[in-house]
Amino acid sequence: MTLKHNGVKIHERLISELYLKLPAPLGLDYEKERKEFEEDIKILNKDIKPEDLQTKVDKFYVKQKQEAEKRIMMMNIFCDYDGFIYFNEIFFFFFKFALQESVY
Repeated sequence: MTLKHNGVKIHERLISELYLKLPAPLGLDYEKERKEFEEDIKILNKDIKPEDLQTKVDKFYVKQKQEAEKRIMMMNIFCDYDGFIYFNEIFFFFFKFALQESVY
């Protein structure tokens, strides 16, 4: 993701992708959620076609990405003029958001 910047900062466009890949409670842990979603769909629809399953998974991804972006907006993350944010700052916001409910 940030090979160009030596892993020091990330562009604002990629924050939602990072948030989707992080395990819970810091992120949404999309891979785990996707697997659970696929298993639920296969249990409910035993005769589902692979194309239909992929369509449902794609729609699920869009909803998860929207949820990630909504949560990131709630964090009030600010970036510099070039659209970058340093990893230490982004993880501060992620930890603050994850622990917010347990502290208050």
